[in-house]
Amino acid sequence: MPEPFASVLLEDRGESMAEPRAGTSSYPSMPPKKIPVPMGLLCLVLLLTVPASGSNCNLLKLQQRRLNWQSVELLKGMKARLPAQCLRKMPAFSFPIQLLRIRQPQAATKAVLEMLQRFLHLLKNDHLWVTWETTLRKRLLEKLHAQTQRVQRCLEERKPKLGKSQKEWMHKLQLMKYFRSIRNYLEEKGLDRCTQEFVRHEIQVDFMYLDRLTERMEI
Repeated sequence: MPEPFASVLLEDRGESMAEPRAGTSSYPSMPPKKIPVPMGLLCLVLLLTVPASGSNCNLLKLQQRRLNWQSVELLKGMKARLPAQCLRKMPAFSFPIQLLRIRQPQAATKAVLEMLQRFLHLLKNDHLWVTWETTLRKRLLEKLHAQTQRVQRCLEERKPKLGKSQKEWMHKLQLMKYFRSIRNYLEEKGLDRCTQEFVRHEIQVDFMYLDRLTERMEI
């Protein structure tokens, strides 16, 4: 399992220096030591200050990174405490790991859009998520919908619509198969707390995969 946004969630480990009191030392005064600001903290501040809306496609990658981070936090907020017997029912979903081998920036951007669309298609069905906290799920859906529109518009503005390459069609079909397996699991196993918690955790991991693809976006 990939590390969840390690570059964003690093802690500030700088130690503050106590100010010396007057008359406590005979040594000459020294200029204050500059404490470097950790890169992780700068990344977090940058993510939080990027406008959530707006038409500037130059900010698209940062907006996507922020969505990934916020989505994981919202999914964590919907986490349920499960009884021990649930662990014996854990499903084995198979994310198409081949997507993480994408290196070409435009192909990565298209794969990000495809995943966003699949998330929306899966999560918009109210009857499948009866145990999830309604307000948090609606917030997640609103963020997904807004970012999906941004990515789609920026792709259309940056490149003419030429259709998909053979590899892009393969990636699309792999994602369709993967998300269909999740939906089938929900419909076959029922809508109890165990089932929905397994799927919540799976989607949370998917956003970590999505963040890996985001690093290779062209915009």
